[in-house]
Amino acid sequence: LVVFNKISVPYVLDNTPSNPLKKIVAGFEIKPGTVIEMSPNFMLEVQSSGYFKAQGTAAEPIIIRGIEPVKGYWDKIRFKATPSASNIMQYCIISDGGNYYDNAWFDKAMVTTRKDLSSTPRLQITDCTFKNSLNYAIDLYQCAASGAMLVNGQEGALAIKAALESANQFPSPLAADANNAGNVRTTE
Repeated sequence: LVVFNKISVPYVLDNTPSNPLKKIVAGFEIKPGTVIEMSPNFMLEVQSSGYFKAQGTAAEPIIIRGIEPVKGYWDKIRFKATPSASNIMQYCIISDGGNYYDNAWFDKAMVTTRKDLSSTPRLQITDCTFKNSLNYAIDLYQCAASGAMLVNGQEGALAIKAALESANQFPSPLAADANNAGNVRTTE
């Protein structure tokens, strides 16, 4: 289990150019008020045996951003075939990612899910804000129809997209810091 507690300076998640992928095979928890900065091209991948729990509060959101405030500075957080009910993102502000370093056409976002042949990842996103992504804010690849995938309490591609848009949890497509490709992509 890796736990990030709130401290007075940001944590920096770093990589090496030859290994930008960090696989989460156990618990990975971020506490309220914590700031995490991602290095260039950095990507976290939550494996089937791991989970990613980032539960901030309205008063103390969790901030996940690039070391520099540049669209696509870092890659993504990918949920891949992880069935854990602890995969929760709540009151998070996520920015500056979405460059899809591994060039997967279906993973072009700051937060992505990726279904494999045998399972669908489980993820609950509520009260999060997404901004300054190079591509999509969220890419729910072949997962949006699953009851394991809930965004603001909604499941299904159209309901998820509408819930995020009506909650203003990412910028309007016309906003100066809107994502280039749109805000959310869902496929079923």
